[in-house]
Amino acid sequence: MRIFRHSDIRTFGASEHPSVYTIVQYLVTFCLLITSYLLFAFSSLYLPESRIKHAIEKSVVMGDIKTDYPRAIVNKEVCRMDQYSDALILNQAYCASKDKPIRSIMLVPSVGGIDNMAEWLEAATSGVSEPIHTYPRYWHGSTYLSRWILFLCGRYANLQLFIFYVLSISIFALLLLLIKKKNVRLTICLFISMLLLKTYVSMFSIHLSQSLFIAIITAIAALFIKSKHNRRLLLFVAGSLTAFLDLMTTPMLTLGIPLLVMLADEKNQGNSFWSIIKGIIVISIFWGLGYASTWIFKWILATWLTGTNVIADAISISKYRINGDVSGEIAGASSITVWDSVYANLSKSPLALIMALFLSLSIIACFAFNKKGIKMALAYLIVSLLPIMWYVAISNQTYVHCWFTYRALIITVTGIFMTLTYIIDWQRLKNIAQDKLTNGYSDVQMNGCPDGRKNRKSVTSKSPLKRG
Repeated sequence: MRIFRHSDIRTFGASEHPSVYTIVQYLVTFCLLITSYLLFAFSSLYLPESRIKHAIEKSVVMGDIKTDYPRAIVNKEVCRMDQYSDALILNQAYCASKDKPIRSIMLVPSVGGIDNMAEWLEAATSGVSEPIHTYPRYWHGSTYLSRWILFLCGRYANLQLFIFYVLSISIFALLLLLIKKKNVRLTICLFISMLLLKTYVSMFSIHLSQSLFIAIITAIAALFIKSKHNRRLLLFVAGSLTAFLDLMTTPMLTLGIPLLVMLADEKNQGNSFWSIIKGIIVISIFWGLGYASTWIFKWILATWLTGTNVIADAISISKYRINGDVSGEIAGASSITVWDSVYANLSKSPLALIMALFLSLSIIACFAFNKKGIKMALAYLIVSLLPIMWYVAISNQTYVHCWFTYRALIITVTGIFMTLTYIIDWQRLKNIAQDKLTNGYSDVQMNGCPDGRKNRKSVTSKSPLKRG
């Protein structure tokens, strides 16, 4: 008698009822993710309180956060750091208490209001004010993560270095793996895009680094995961993690960078154009499901556990973020169009330099056009539009905060670079270069006479002297 094993159930479910099995798998994954988030948040509350508070107090005393928006490396708006949000995160980490775990995790209290966050952090550490300000519509995973890092590393300055080292190693690992996988083209394009869009500024901030880190780790995982089903599951998890850790900085990075890496997979070269586009759409949908469901679940859970109508607050803010009213946030401005948001983000990038590089590659493509690369070029072009679509959809938020949301254009710049490199016939250019070198060498041999033999022959023939 044959024993019926669990593996048989899985195989049967996958073959007979694949849709039901997939739904169950994603529901189980979602439940595990939410459970993990809650356990992670609760565990951070039970870290030694005195050590974490001492680390934050020391950060304030040592002047680690003096102003809300200092500049990094170059004193320009595009190098603006977000210590405002980092100060808020430290404020929340300081006010979190295991005595009120539900309130700490669901409502995320802090001291102060919405302005001069560095000063409010100082007020929190001095104990002159009570934590009455709440921020419940986000998960604030970065707050709990900060408590863990502060527990391990101490003050905020050490936390910054920790984030910088971890991100640097992760980016280096991704680029190295791309080279190892013979994706040198994507390696160069991605590296140049990160430099042009000043990724290094994000690497010193708790707030700005979360989506970038998730994007890099997801892209690395995508290099080792080959099946379509598992890649969809991977992007579902990435979307959920983004909703947990990120405060709407550059969430598109966690979708766009992995998609760029997946497109570079050699297997895609043999797929039809519509098959590739279908894959992009389906993966994007699964990422969106993970992102939206995790966020919405927080609203429902917080409303249920605290009695505060977080759902109504979140819906109200969401409506505000997608419309063009910016009168409450930018002095002298009332309303904007979606294209104002797109332009505001594009203007923060080194547009002249980027366009010069695009133009150079376009000129090369005119002399060595590769028809076979059109399919992949169009696929990369579609992925490059993701940040633009985000700016159009969330016009208020991406206009007001364009000084950091513009870094999502890493996807756009990399995608267009890849588009142009695919419509260039590099083999033809190589052959032209080799022909030029060969012809040039032949001309030198015939006319330049590097060995002097032709000259010697001419002199001998014209010489009146004869050999004895």
